[in-house]
Amino acid sequence: MLNFDDCCSYHILTHINISDHIQITSPIHRVFLWGMMGAGKSTLAKKLAHTLGWKSIDLDGIIEKERGMTIAEIFEQNGEAAFREMERKVLDQIIDQEKVIVAVGGGTPCFHGNDSHMKASGLCVWLDAPLPMLASRLIHSKEKRPLIKGLDEPQILVTLETLYEKRSDNYAKAHLIISINQMNVQQSTKMLTSIIRDKS
Repeated sequence: MLNFDDCCSYHILTHINISDHIQITSPIHRVFLWGMMGAGKSTLAKKLAHTLGWKSIDLDGIIEKERGMTIAEIFEQNGEAAFREMERKVLDQIIDQEKVIVAVGGGTPCFHGNDSHMKASGLCVWLDAPLPMLASRLIHSKEKRPLIKGLDEPQILVTLETLYEKRSDNYAKAHLIISINQMNVQQSTKMLTSIIRDKS
């Protein structure tokens, strides 16, 4: 696993063969983007899929479409445990698709062995970010997110810190960790495209 937390610029990354550090020997047919809410998983999924000519999948979006409810409504009416069961079933439905970039929910890698399930099926990438950055981003979309709905920015930050403590061990199992405050979407797309094409 290669962690780019300490890299000072994208130019440094272009001077190493990143693919040599990724612990995947078979061709990459699917990519799973992990990370906290607000990390930009869906945005990167769309950009990367467009660049590769692949399909972008948003796991939460599929759940909402199938259930005819928002994620917040599912949490309110059915509870988190029921949502996690739905999440696992939908993951099972799409996990064998090829040429897909999948943006998963923030908690997806942390339940029902989903982290191992995804790692066995494709390239898993953790989009890591400073929590204050995420709190600032999320204040404008908090009503759509059941775990921070109704909170102000300081309260969101406290919630994120608690979630990060619970989830970071699972996230750290990803094949690759990208610090989004070090690499923007364009740089991340270029790097991941290179890795996927090199492995494939």
